[in-house]
Amino acid sequence: MESKVLLGGIEEVTQIKEKVIELNACIEKKNLLDSKEKQLEKSISKKESLISDEIFKTLKIRRNQIESSFNEQISAISNKIADVQAIKEKTKKKKVLQRMDAETAQLRVEEKELSEEIKSLLKREKISSLLNNRLFYALYFPGSLQDLAYIVFSLVIAFFVIPFTIYFAFFSEQNMIYLALSYVISILVFGGLYLFVGKTKYKHVDVFGDVVSLRKQKFMKIREQNQIRRSIRKDKDESSYNLDSYEKEIEHYQSTLAQLAEKKKEALVQFDEQTMQEIKATIINSHADELSTLKGDYQTTYEDNKANLARLNYVKSIVATEYESILGKENLTLEKLNQIEQALKLKHASTISEAIALINQK
Repeated sequence: MESKVLLGGIEEVTQIKEKVIELNACIEKKNLLDSKEKQLEKSISKKESLISDEIFKTLKIRRNQIESSFNEQISAISNKIADVQAIKEKTKKKKVLQRMDAETAQLRVEEKELSEEIKSLLKREKISSLLNNRLFYALYFPGSLQDLAYIVFSLVIAFFVIPFTIYFAFFSEQNMIYLALSYVISILVFGGLYLFVGKTKYKHVDVFGDVVSLRKQKFMKIREQNQIRRSIRKDKDESSYNLDSYEKEIEHYQSTLAQLAEKKKEALVQFDEQTMQEIKATIINSHADELSTLKGDYQTTYEDNKANLARLNYVKSIVATEYESILGKENLTLEKLNQIEQALKLKHASTISEAIALINQK
């Protein structure tokens, strides 16, 4: 075979050229088909990605629409419950106040009568009404921890706050003797005032004894009222307030709320198990023709590329075994083969071997 190729003429060169041209054509076609195949793969991948995105977005929107629709109804019912609850609480508060007024009415009357009796007694004895206050009785007739607190508070104001206020307001830059002077003034003023008022106490000691007794009775009435009010506030039984209509309305709305929650759950389950598949199928079907065309084109290109690759390998094996090993790869380019063919046509050489030698000499 080697001898035949090297000794061949124009006919042999023509056969070699045809194989090389076919090989080059197969290589070029392979490159084109490879590029087309990759482009179609990208197009298919992009299309499938777009379909997936559309499915995801559509499902999300539809599911949110279902949730939003139910949530609006649930929110409206919840607001109704809150409104009725507020009206109920307002009505209950009013009823509680009415109950307090009713159950403390007698005690309030008695309290008022005691207050009037105290005023009448002081007036009859010509004692100033200015002395009818809590501070006076705490200072001159102490009888409780609250009275002790009043005494301590009064001492702090009279012998601490006022002296220091006078000193820092008028003598802050002066000698500390002015602070001592402020204390002396406070002691004289408040001590004198205490003694002066005390004279009235001792002058009417019996009357004030009766007043103190009446005040104790009055405060007992006030304490009883507060106990009744506290007891009413703590009372959990609302049956006496006629709030049944509100309770029934709230129960009705709560029942409706529970039904809506159940319907929402069922709607979402149905969406996830059935509607979702229907939406997916609809979207996929809407793109089916275009995707099918792309996949068809890809399959055709793939088969063409496969067939071309088989032909390329076949031609390449022939060129490699029958020509390349004998002539050398460098002499199997179209340019070299054209030169060999030209040398043979011009009779510069009679064989391929001579033509190659002639070309190499140049």
